[in-house]
Amino acid sequence: MSVFLDSENLIIKNFWTLDTRDKFPETFRTTVQHKKKNEDLIEATLILSQDCLVKIGTNSIKKSTLLDWKIVEAFEEDNGELRRFGFSVSTQSCKKDFYVKNEETLEAWIMHLSSVCIMANFKIDFSLIKQIGSGSFGTVYLAASNDTCDMFAVKSIDKHIIIGHQVNLSNLMNEIQFMRKLNHPNIVKLHYVYESTTHIYLFSYWLFRGRWFVWQDHEKKKIQWTNSCKIYRKTIRCCKLLELT
Repeated sequence: MSVFLDSENLIIKNFWTLDTRDKFPETFRTTVQHKKKNEDLIEATLILSQDCLVKIGTNSIKKSTLLDWKIVEAFEEDNGELRRFGFSVSTQSCKKDFYVKNEETLEAWIMHLSSVCIMANFKIDFSLIKQIGSGSFGTVYLAASNDTCDMFAVKSIDKHIIIGHQVNLSNLMNEIQFMRKLNHPNIVKLHYVYESTTHIYLFSYWLFRGRWFVWQDHEKKKIQWTNSCKIYRKTIRCCKLLELT
């Protein structure tokens, strides 16, 4: 069970709620198929609207669900005659499967959903290479994408630190929400959040030179005044953004 979905504040009774909005911002939309209660597949339009998933059925009725803390998992089905691609969106009480037309569409959905949801399939998507840091709340690893070979710094948090400790869980959720709001070239960006049965993984791009002061001490070089001014100016701008976020 997800520690996020199991939070006392996230009891979700109904997956879909009626959406009466006439207009809403659209991030991504495609036609999908999903199962009715009788297991028949029906077609619908599925729209990602910021942190919300909107479904428009053949009857034009709009329903939506907030994606915060929901688990997303890609899947592939192959019975020898038919190969289908899709993804599931899960709460603590139900799971909805959506089938898309091809693998490229699935990859596009996963790319968009990964910025707002909690992802599964960590061991399928990434490989840990080595440990590059540690702290009281987790261990940092260098990891590579099994698909693109992109390198990431991954903060791994043992769920034993979270389960049964509401303060730790609240702090982690606040950290994720705050970092997802940040979008600045001089601030490390949180790209993905994954959850396995034992750990939470927070992904940011790997800064291969490491921490600034460690690099400066190793290089034994003085920084020119003009470069120092640029660094301080960017730092102040980042601090101002953090204060306003």
